[in-house]
Amino acid sequence: MDDQWRFTYLNSEAELLLQKSRDDLVGKCLWDEFPQAKNSICYLEYHRAASEKVAVKYEKFYPSLNRWFTVHAYPAQDGLAVYFDDITERKQAQSALQKAHDELEIKVEERTAQLRAANEQLQSEIAEHKRTEVALIKSEARYRNIFEKDIAANSITTPNGRLIACNSAFLQIFGFHSQEEALGCHMDKLYPSQAKREVVIDLIRHERMLKAHELDMRRIDGTPIIALTNAIGIFDDVGELIKIHGHSFDITKRKQAEKTLHDAHQRLMYHVENSPLILIEWNQDLRMLQWSSQTEKVFGWRLKEVSGKHMFDDWLFIHNEDKERVRRDVISPLMDGRE
Repeated sequence: MDDQWRFTYLNSEAELLLQKSRDDLVGKCLWDEFPQAKNSICYLEYHRAASEKVAVKYEKFYPSLNRWFTVHAYPAQDGLAVYFDDITERKQAQSALQKAHDELEIKVEERTAQLRAANEQLQSEIAEHKRTEVALIKSEARYRNIFEKDIAANSITTPNGRLIACNSAFLQIFGFHSQEEALGCHMDKLYPSQAKREVVIDLIRHERMLKAHELDMRRIDGTPIIALTNAIGIFDDVGELIKIHGHSFDITKRKQAEKTLHDAHQRLMYHVENSPLILIEWNQDLRMLQWSSQTEKVFGWRLKEVSGKHMFDDWLFIHNEDKERVRRDVISPLMDGRE
């Protein structure tokens, strides 16, 4: 456009965007042909570019084309040059990323609510254990029924390691064949050592209970297990610990799965760090996320120097003369899922 806002040249893409031919527009005033534009951002930005002699850039959605564009306006000697860059795919990717982020936030909130409910349930169970202990004298039969049918390994023990009572789940988890066998076993045999059990007893003496405590224990055949344990200490009138009510779950398989996952991640990171290949990871916005030690050696930048930088805009990672070819031959196919 010249300094009177008259069109001097349009390419075919501009004709499509403006939905008018160059013959209809060349020589005509922008604001006469598109009076509604006077109330848009382009009016303000074009005048700013012309009056202040500065380049301007803004993003705008064109409903008629259902496309997003970045509009660049550059002051020229006799007017203004305007270029439109189609950023629809980037906007769609940002929208998809935001949607995924929002969904993740919802899931986090849901999971937090579940954990809060689980914690409240745990607190309720601990309180229930206390109430059950008080009610034991009045209703031994009812308590025994609850004690026996619980899926957790319930036990009543003394501080010196004698097992007073246990349920079927306790027998199963610790590998006993009968109540008689279990009741004749000292609790030291279910710990790696006597010292380990005494540490747990001391903790109950001081804290009066255990909450979701992970304990290294042993089955009667010596097989190690990990037990997630809640325990309540029963104290006499002078504050002496006389009994421990235990409530345990075998979480060995879960912990093994967590370790397997952790080890697999460690192996993956080892191979990434020790690979002779150049390994680089960008996000959907083409900003740097990760690269390997070999990449640092080849390019000279450390990860903390380039993390978060844009592939094209923030640093000279790709030569200017190669940027368009990389966008066309590498980035666009990857974004379109063609490679």
